Amino acid sequence: MTGKKIMTVIIAASLLISASGCGKKNDQQQAENTATNVTVYTVGTDSLANEISYTGELKTADNTIMSAKVSAKIIKVNADEGDYVHEGDVLAELDTTDLKTAYDTALAGYNSALASYNSVTKSSTKQASTNAKNNLTSAQLSYSQALENYNREKELYESNSSVKLAEQGYQDALRAYNTEKELYDSGSSVKLAEQTYNDAVSMYNREKELYDNDTSLISSRNSLETAEENLKSMQALYDIGAVSKIELDNAAANVENLRASLATVSSQRQTSYNNAYSQMVTAEENLRKIRLNESAGLDAAYSQLVSAEENLKTVRLNSGVAYTNAKNTLDNASNALAAAKENIGLTDISNQSTVETAAASLESARNSLKTATDNLNNSKIRALSSGYISTKAASVGQMASPGVELFSIKNTEKLMAEIEVTESVIPYISQGTKAVVNVQSAGMDNIDGIVTLVNPTKNEKTGMYTVQVDINNTDGKLNAGMFADVKLAIQESDNAITVPNSAVTQENEEYYVYTVSTDGKNAEKHTIAVGIESDDYTEVVSGINVGDRVIVTGQSYITEDNTAVNIVTE
Repeated sequence: MTGKKIMTVIIAASLLISASGCGKKNDQQQAENTATNVTVYTVGTDSLANEISYTGELKTADNTIMSAKVSAKIIKVNADEGDYVHEGDVLAELDTTDLKTAYDTALAGYNSALASYNSVTKSSTKQASTNAKNNLTSAQLSYSQALENYNREKELYESNSSVKLAEQGYQDALRAYNTEKELYDSGSSVKLAEQTYNDAVSMYNREKELYDNDTSLISSRNSLETAEENLKSMQALYDIGAVSKIELDNAAANVENLRASLATVSSQRQTSYNNAYSQMVTAEENLRKIRLNESAGLDAAYSQLVSAEENLKTVRLNSGVAYTNAKNTLDNASNALAAAKENIGLTDISNQSTVETAAASLESARNSLKTATDNLNNSKIRALSSGYISTKAASVGQMASPGVELFSIKNTEKLMAEIEVTESVIPYISQGTKAVVNVQSAGMDNIDGIVTLVNPTKNEKTGMYTVQVDINNTDGKLNAGMFADVKLAIQESDNAITVPNSAVTQENEEYYVYTVSTDGKNAEKHTIAVGIESDDYTEVVSGINVGDRVIVTGQSYITEDNTAVNIVTE
């Protein structure tokens, strides 16, 4: 590791003895201060990784199923189970008699359709243009007549007095409704009731929040839970004679007192909460009643408006039949005229339809020829990938059909190892995560692997997550079914300050190390924050610096009263 070295220095233990005895009956007791022998390590930086290993079975990553694309009899089989084939190799051949007949028929049909299309596209006619002009003249005349009739019926419709009277009634009802709505929207009693209700809601929300988050109530609950746990512990100790009956009774009395205190605090807060809720319900009911009374006039005005509107619709319907018919006739004539104008520019409408039909026939014949050609080409069943023939269902004389398996090819140049990992590891791995694979049975170590699949769904039976690691096997030394050890680096840190694991001591929830003072005579305790931990080293995030000398052995003998040390190994 960079910047790390361990040196050996032998420092003899020193013993300081002082004694005095001038005219006293007993000599002063001899005092000793013995230095602790320690091994130190100079702190440096290095790359560190937290790795975790799993075991999985090697499987083939790719399995290609081969089947025929056309129905025909197999006349030749060129591969057997266990054979290694390359992509494009012919595995089997089909009888082409029927396929060749279908191809010849399709080719003849295509040539006929092509000749027909060429003949149609070279012919022309003027009849379509003449027909289009005659249609336009007729449409213009019909439109002029329909427009004249529409204008006459429209004038009669608009002068109808019953319609005007119904329209006036509707306008009056609409004004009355708007007046009532304005009065309703500006009602002061409603606003006052709304304000009272809003105030009640605010009070209820405030009391509910106080009820849910009352610190005294929460504190009482926590104290009761602690006292109940203590009572259980005291009961267990009492049962084995470790505490007296008085101590057990005191614990029980404390639980009862805390329960009574909790009931008192809870009752007080519940009363305030219930009062606020009752006031909110009362304010809401009062608001509903005031709104109901205020809306009576608005409802009546709305009913009159609806009646006036229905009456207007009925009057218009009865008086506008002739007008509606005239308008529909005009619309139809207008559409016919527009269609005639659009078609006037076409000089060969009928011939165009014939051309399109011939083109469609040619396209259909072309597609049929392509299908027949493809079928003929597919009479040879070729390997879609390189690998070993794992299963062979094809035999001479057998009828092959699309979708029916004839061969399966396993690509052994790429294998995969499936491993099951715990949920704590899932956040640290994803597609692309690198892995190191060891296959003991093949005598191969440190094989590069890569994670290609992380199943986001937990296996209901095992409670684990499936992870797939792909491995290259171009040299063919690995076989499916072998077991592999897969090592994943779930955490990594570059240029990390590291110390040996033996230097780190945990006390409660804190970690600390001892370093040697500059003069090499005393140990100094440092609280540290740790990061990644490997098999041998721990990352120190804070608490010490590069170049410090940490104690890796002997620190357990260091006390607050005796920090003197002798470096025996550095």
